[in-house]
Amino acid sequence: MKFDALVNAIADIHRRTQTAAAGAVNIALTCRNWMIGAYVAEFEQRGEDRAAYGDCLLFKLAERLQRKNIPRSDERELRRFRQFYLAYPQIRDAVSPEFGELSYLSEKRDSASPESRLSASLLINRLSFTHFRLLLERRGME
Repeated sequence: MKFDALVNAIADIHRRTQTAAAGAVNIALTCRNWMIGAYVAEFEQRGEDRAAYGDCLLFKLAERLQRKNIPRSDERELRRFRQFYLAYPQIRDAVSPEFGELSYLSEKRDSASPESRLSASLLINRLSFTHFRLLLERRGME
């Protein structure tokens, strides 16, 4: 192998692994945001003390999560995550068991969105959460 070929091989492997790492992070963040939305939505529907929180749930939750230094946990983001969960129920099929137990969640809901007919794997492998956010905004769900 010549020196230039070595340099090119290393540069190529760097680019490919960097792209793979960015994709993995993107999928993990998308799943994280969906799971946060799931927890919020399910708590609102079934939480024993949900009546005590009422309309202030997201405000109080954001306040507590921010004290724990959880990024992107303000009230608006929590609302967005809840909408994401409700709009794309099939993502449940793509959430890895390492993200947590999903048995407490309601059975998969149907959504009126055309995107909801797409498989979970296709959605999270091809779209970032930013894409989902834009889709929710276009549908007026935010």
